[in-house]
Amino acid sequence: MIRFFFATLVVLLLAAAAAWLAQSPGELTIVWHGWRLETSAALAGILVVALAMVTAALYRFWLWLRRRPRAFAEARLERRRRLGYQALSQGLVAVASGDAAAARKLADRAGKLLEAAKEPPPLTLLLAAQAAQLAGDEAAAETQFSAMLASPETEFLGLRGLLTQAMRRNDRSKALELARRAHDLRPEAPWVLRELFRLEAAEGLWPAAASTLEEAQRRHALPAGDIRRHQGIVAFQKALGAEASGDLDTALKEARRALAAAPDLVPAAAMAAKILLENGRKSRAGRILREAWAAEPHPDLAAAYAALHPDAEPAERLKRVKELIEGNPEHEESRLALAAAEHGAGNDAAAREALAPLLNQPPSRRLVKLMAEIEQSQYGDGAGARDWLAKADAAADAAWICAACTRPSPAWQAHCPHCGAFDTLRWRVATAQAGRAFADAADIELPRVAVAPPAAPFEAGG
Repeated sequence: MIRFFFATLVVLLLAAAAAWLAQSPGELTIVWHGWRLETSAALAGILVVALAMVTAALYRFWLWLRRRPRAFAEARLERRRRLGYQALSQGLVAVASGDAAAARKLADRAGKLLEAAKEPPPLTLLLAAQAAQLAGDEAAAETQFSAMLASPETEFLGLRGLLTQAMRRNDRSKALELARRAHDLRPEAPWVLRELFRLEAAEGLWPAAASTLEEAQRRHALPAGDIRRHQGIVAFQKALGAEASGDLDTALKEARRALAAAPDLVPAAAMAAKILLENGRKSRAGRILREAWAAEPHPDLAAAYAALHPDAEPAERLKRVKELIEGNPEHEESRLALAAAEHGAGNDAAAREALAPLLNQPPSRRLVKLMAEIEQSQYGDGAGARDWLAKADAAADAAWICAACTRPSPAWQAHCPHCGAFDTLRWRVATAQAGRAFADAADIELPRVAVAPPAAPFEAGG
């Protein structure tokens, strides 16, 4: 709008000047080197304006010629930049779809175009690294990730890629070094804290792992329940170290701390009860075992509870088993422990009644053996006992089974002894494949069932 008014004003002024010159014709005389030029003032004015316009046009044409090479170069760079980002986008799609050959080709094209455009973005190196990984060229991928460390913009991404490479090679020391470097760069990144804790735990650096968990808790990098569980496991590992060095006071303190964070941590309860028993504190040991049984019934807890009074008569042993299972009486382990105690006290009918709810599901080997003994004890029926024992081959007992690789472990550990996964051992019935390791060594002769046979013993002292 302003330009319109300005143009209108200029036109009006020119019109007024032309009208004034028309009304005041006048003459203009120029004498130069013997030449004499005479003309009217109006024509002279028109010539001056025309000369100014031609001069302005020539000047603009000269500017256009001067700027043309630069504009051409900028247009060329812009075209390369556009094609480079197009190749980059197509390369990322190729990676997502698993097309390794296309991904590498597009990564090379994007790199060349964007480098020629003087704009190599971080995603170019990342695409090249991912394309190399997809093609199985780990050396090329590591080269690309290492190149990313040179720039502050890409260093963090490069560290993450190299960390993944190190974990694939199972080079935990290198992975830990990279995780700590990534933590220095981005301490607030949740995945850094998770990986750092996992690696410190794998290396047995429990004090460092405890510090990392505290930081993860402050930054909400893990669910609160997972942090509490991990803190319990770390405390128990510290308790194991203290016990191994003979510092039983610290071992007991850490075992209690482990149970406060993870009440279902069976080996921590067994350790605490063992140390308290050695110090003559049977009452406190019994309370810890009862609380642990309420959270997670386990044969080791029953064996530890029986060890508080090893010379107890069968009737007294039955009474104590009832005290133990009071917090979780319907659990399968509670019924097995109660039935074994009733059978030991001569109450075979009560033992059979305790096991009755378990007979409506696939029986465990312990259940089969106990029923065989009850059958022989109550009725003197050897044939009935043999019928029960014949089911032992097809039965499986609960064991510490890894949730990651499904393989069994003879005792609970922080890491699976087979795949190394952290906190994946759970007390459950093994699959047919995993259970064969236990079934092969099973004794199917008619045994005398103890009050609490530990199927997967945990020795607190070792």
